[in-house]
Amino acid sequence: MHCHQYNVAIKQPPPKLIAYFVDRHMFLPEDIVPKPRFDQEIERLESEKAVRASQYPTISQLYDLRNQKRALEFELFDKDDRLLGEEYDEDLAKQLKTKLENLMGQIDSLRNRSEIEAIKAREREIEVWNRKRGLNCLSKEMPRGALREPTILISSPSHRICDDCSLFKNNVNRFFGLSIQLYECTM
Repeated sequence: MHCHQYNVAIKQPPPKLIAYFVDRHMFLPEDIVPKPRFDQEIERLESEKAVRASQYPTISQLYDLRNQKRALEFELFDKDDRLLGEEYDEDLAKQLKTKLENLMGQIDSLRNRSEIEAIKAREREIEVWNRKRGLNCLSKEMPRGALREPTILISSPSHRICDDCSLFKNNVNRFFGLSIQLYECTM
């Protein structure tokens, strides 16, 4: 195998392998933007969350419960370790686990409230914008010799690559400017 050649011999449908390649080795056009507005969008969404939190006590309650849960998880991680030897306290570990279950039940009881669903939607949007910001930063460091001609080896019971897989490969190649090659290699 030489530089910029990537061979895969896995029993997966070719479209899955092609999608995996694109996901792991390519930046999509929206990942490479010259003047990103990620920070503004994140700030706007955080502001919306703050406004809603001031309007609905259940949102503040959710945040408090999440913070308690996080602290309890750290404490449990620290205390529920049998490698502590004589310092290990099984009763304390059980108490912490029970407290954690109760907290999770309280958090779960808030889940279906409309204001909580709205906050969670904003949080998911913030995650998306943070991911886009991260990809944008990575795209600026993109290597010049990006992999453009991968070879994917296919093992097929029929000893041939199906028409749908070939069509999918051709469409991906055309859209992304790639030269993905599929080879059937069943022994």
